[in-house]
Amino acid sequence: SGSPIITESSNFQTTLGAGVSLADFTAGGGSVVVNTKLGASADSRGFDNITGAFDKCLVFGSTWTITIDYGSSITKNIKHFRMWARSAHSTNETPTQVELFGSNDNFTTQTSLFNGTWLQTDLPTIAVDIAPSDNLNLSLKKDLTTTGDFRYYKFQFPAAQFTYYSIGELALYEKTPNIEVGSGSDNIS
Repeated sequence: SGSPIITESSNFQTTLGAGVSLADFTAGGGSVVVNTKLGASADSRGFDNITGAFDKCLVFGSTWTITIDYGSSITKNIKHFRMWARSAHSTNETPTQVELFGSNDNFTTQTSLFNGTWLQTDLPTIAVDIAPSDNLNLSLKKDLTTTGDFRYYKFQFPAAQFTYYSIGELALYEKTPNIEVGSGSDNIS
């Protein structure tokens, strides 16, 4: 008699953004705080699976932070994030640097998970409204240099050159195991 074959492979799934809306995230106990939104911008614009013109993107200024709380007793082990520019993004609006922190005590103590820069040209230009979850190839993807299980995540951007940033969509991803049991036959003799 044969033993079952167990194969484990890994996939990534979004925990917020690019298919997981802010409304769904908050219904599950999470919250997002974007400091100093500008104009008619709303937190939901950065996590609504739509990116396009200025009126569809998240626009924020000083203090340059986006803080994510997964909720009481919930931690996530985020492995990478993706960012989409707004359509026809201009160099003065799209961030080219961020430090991402993780914490379990609302940032009394924190761990730096990523501190990096990129070029404007690393963010693909988007010409029309798109659904980010269907257009991963049009995003900037950054793997975290340190990971762990955290309740809180904070994106800290440097001061913008021209008073504000605009982001079409921001998404955080965790690695989830996909376990396959068997080999295509019943393995029983």
